[in-house]
Order: sequence, then C-alpha cells, then structure tokens
Amino acid sequence: MGAEIIAVDFSIAANYEGDRASARGLIERDLIYPDWFENEMGVVIARAWEDFLSRNNMPGLTSLAGVAGDEVFPDQPSWVYANARTAFDYAKFVELVKADAVPRWEEVEGYEQSLRGLEQARCENLGE
Repeated sequence: MGAEIIAVDFSIAANYEGDRASARGLIERDLIYPDWFENEMGVVIARAWEDFLSRNNMPGLTSLAGVAGDEVFPDQPSWVYANARTAFDYAKFVELVKADAVPRWEEVEGYEQSLRGLEQARCENLGE
C-alpha cells in the first residue's frame, strides 16, 4: 500500500537491553546494580505483581501464592521472547512468593542505585 519501513535505532531500548554492539550498557556505565537484570526478572517483578494483586483485593486472587504458575501463560509461543534475558518465567514469580522469598522494595539489592541509574539513563537518552 505504499508504506515504507525505516529501521531506526532506539538507543534507550538498545542501551537497556544491550542487544547490539552500539549499545552503551547500563552496568558498564555503572548506572545500575551489577545483578539488576537478575533481580528485575525475579524479585522485582514478583514484588510488583504481588503488590498489585494485594491492592486490587479481588476475591480469590489477592496473592500469587494462590496461582498455579505453569498456568499463567501456558501456551506461550517460543517467539514471544527472542531474548532469553528478557523472557518472563511466570512460574518462577509464583514460586518466589510461595517461598516467601520476595523482599520489600527497600530490601531489594541495588534497588535505589538502579532506579537512580535508570532515571539518569532515561534523561541522557531522551535529552532531558
């Protein structure tokens, strides 16, 4: 229909994901805690989800502890997450909550440093 696709480099995403040679990694720039990505893809998402469910207060679904983790997204196509580092492990989030292994926000290792660094990266990448 006459549409033209133009490839662009959205540096804020590339820098965060570190998925190309031109990326200026956040860990390498000492903006985020060295284990931030592991924390984010585990306890940070589990804490956010658990807080959401608790505050939503839906009868029968106030915690991930009451969820069957393998049924959250049971037929997830393999192409949903091409980058394994950013793939959600829904069952892992549930298991973290069930094991009482989800710290409060202020107890997440590197949380404050990483939030400050993410904000700095956002400002640098968006010219603010």
